[in-house]
Amino acid sequence: MDLRDNPLVCNCSALWLWQLCASRNATSAPLTADTWQIRCGGGPSALKDKLVRDLSEGDLGCYDADVRRHIIIGVVAAGAVSFALIVLLGFRFRERVAGLLKSKWGSGAKEPQYHKTSGDEEATICQAATSPIKMIPVTEL
Repeated sequence: MDLRDNPLVCNCSALWLWQLCASRNATSAPLTADTWQIRCGGGPSALKDKLVRDLSEGDLGCYDADVRRHIIIGVVAAGAVSFALIVLLGFRFRERVAGLLKSKWGSGAKEPQYHKTSGDEEATICQAATSPIKMIPVTEL
């Protein structure tokens, strides 16, 4: 494999080449002595013209991507666990939470705006039951 005179961009996508260079020694195939002279031609300016074999995984930027991925996974997992715990505790202690919210935001059950008196209804029913039925004559024209 001869990769000389190629402007390689040294970032995390070149990790496979770095691992290949790190795992092989100078005399073993498929790398030749000239292949050991593979230099970075692109990527961050600090890596320009450096030998690939002299770089570290952190120089290629892969360390940052892995750490960032682990942090994101951790934050999402912690958020999911926190949300589940809040829902579980809210369900478990829903009567206490409802009582606290009612005492804080209002006086409890709201008073109806219209109070219907029961005396009027009973009087109407009793009057209809005691009065004699009057037949109303119907005349047709």
